[in-house]
Amino acid sequence: MIGHSHFFNSDIILVGTHRGISDTTPVTPNTLGALYHPDNEPAYFIEVDCVLTRDHCVVLNHDPLCGNHAISEHTYAQLKVLYPHLITLDTLCNAESHTCRPKGLYLELKPYAQTTDAKRKLVTAVHAVLDTYHLNHHALLVSFDSDLLAMSHSLNSMIPIGLN
Repeated sequence: MIGHSHFFNSDIILVGTHRGISDTTPVTPNTLGALYHPDNEPAYFIEVDCVLTRDHCVVLNHDPLCGNHAISEHTYAQLKVLYPHLITLDTLCNAESHTCRPKGLYLELKPYAQTTDAKRKLVTAVHAVLDTYHLNHHALLVSFDSDLLAMSHSLNSMIPIGLN
């Protein structure tokens, strides 16, 4: 449970991994290899960005594009062929659910979706993945978009939210 972890403990300096970026070794951000790189072992939380594909799959990518392909206009299968390193939130949560001590998940909901319906689909998909792996108590959902956070809170008010 996040409340019982170091994720919100103000008595220590929190160490997190920002997209798995390493100071010592070049890695592809937002991949399991980066997130679980030995440099990131001491991290208490994993920070990743969540973007929704056309087929409602949550992928981990900082930008609305993969290369020059709009994520929202392609299915995950299409993007995976073009960008084999691209992983999903499901992949990360599956890996975390098999660890002895899951890390906190600092999930930034990217506000690239412009319609209320598209925003609702992103939030619903993120919540579904967290529910599937029973990681709700290990998550903090953040965004620059207050609508996304309000939708998240209405789906599950027990998952903490934060406005970037």
